[in-house]
Amino acid sequence: MPPLSHRPRLLVVDDEKGALDSLIDIFHAENFDVVAAESAEAALEIFRAQEFDVVLTDLRMGDLDGMDLLKAVKTFRPDVEVVIMTAFG
Repeated sequence: MPPLSHRPRLLVVDDEKGALDSLIDIFHAENFDVVAAESAEAALEIFRAQEFDVVLTDLRMGDLDGMDLLKAVKTFRPDVEVVIMTAFG
């Protein structure tokens, strides 16, 4: 695999602090430039102000959930990949 010209920028979104901290550690170890948000609302503010390659978000959160965040991200920047994760079956 050829070297990347830049570190991939990842926005990680989870309302559970322990899960968020774990994801930050994992992706830092994989050489991602990681920015974290504890809600979809906070993630949208960050997303609109910065450039990201990927958004990794929890499905179940507060008023806005992962599906709402997916729709907003794709409306604003359709080229950004969004990965939705969940601990629920």
